[in-house]
Amino acid sequence: MVKGSKYKLLVFVVIIGLLFAFAAPNMVLGQVESVSKVNEALDQISDSEKAILEELFFLTQEIEKMAREEAKIGEDIEVIKNQIKDLELSIAIRQKNYDEQLKALEKVLVSYQRMGPLSFLETILSSENMAEFLRSINTIRELTHNTGKLLASIEDEKNKLNQEKEALNEKVSDLEKKRAELNEALNMKLQLKAQQEAYLDSLNEEKEYYEKQLRLLEKQWGDLKSLFSKIVEEFANMMREGYLTERDFDITFSLTSIKGSITDYRLNDVIASYKRLPKMLFKFTKGKVELDIPESHLKLSGTFSLINGSTMKFEVDEGYFYDMPLEAASIDELFRNGYLLIELADITGGISIQSVNIYDGFIEFKVSPFF
Repeated sequence: MVKGSKYKLLVFVVIIGLLFAFAAPNMVLGQVESVSKVNEALDQISDSEKAILEELFFLTQEIEKMAREEAKIGEDIEVIKNQIKDLELSIAIRQKNYDEQLKALEKVLVSYQRMGPLSFLETILSSENMAEFLRSINTIRELTHNTGKLLASIEDEKNKLNQEKEALNEKVSDLEKKRAELNEALNMKLQLKAQQEAYLDSLNEEKEYYEKQLRLLEKQWGDLKSLFSKIVEEFANMMREGYLTERDFDITFSLTSIKGSITDYRLNDVIASYKRLPKMLFKFTKGKVELDIPESHLKLSGTFSLINGSTMKFEVDEGYFYDMPLEAASIDELFRNGYLLIELADITGGISIQSVNIYDGFIEFKVSPFF
């Protein structure tokens, strides 16, 4: 009986496994087909339709920018509120210390007043020998010194208390400014949304069509932002795993320097050999770097900057998505989790690179190991 139950359970597990094995590829295929249909729909729009979508997508980017600004200001407000709480607690503790020191000083002064200066004089004059006389002098001197220290401590505590109160006032002022900025960002976002809605309304009977196209475009843009973070991560993994080697560079030596160059074709071949990256095509022209990711309909252009003496960073100053221009804030959003970096430390043997130049078809770096 038990053996029969185990056999049935085994058969059930195998059947479920087979179902998943057949279903998984179909699920992936369905996702690919879905993306393909979206791409096809966006690819088939006319130039006049693209011009309208471009304006709508520009407003979408501006709305996203204000939403990010709103979130950032909200985070700043929370930080300032926590700082205010910390300052209020510190002020309360310092105020308590200050009040206690004032009470201690009050007791000392009352004691002095009761004893009067004659009591101190009598204490000194009643000494029976020199040793007792000196002890009396030292006792009075110590009392006077301790009172002076107490006064100095009270003054110091008072100054610190005033400083913290001033800091608190500044933080409260900062909080009010941030709240004003937040309201401004919220109003701007609402205005942009209203502007976009008004633009759609002006399209009359075509409104529904363009709303659909805009939603498709926004979905693709959202997917691309997630995908691009993974691209940046895998690009870094490719560099770390040593796919780019000295053999990919043309190394030349002179009396004063060593130069290394790599063509855009060779770099693209290296990227193509790394199967966890989509098709990425770099193109080098005089002073300019272009990157095309065809599957995502993304084109970026900019240059390479040198950081840490051994790394080239792709600095993007222009971008297009479905041939529609990307705002600077949208480009920054693509690189929110990192940048595309070409690591050259292993190529140069750890020697700092002096310069990087971009020419037609290749980039060249220069090191001077001898001077």
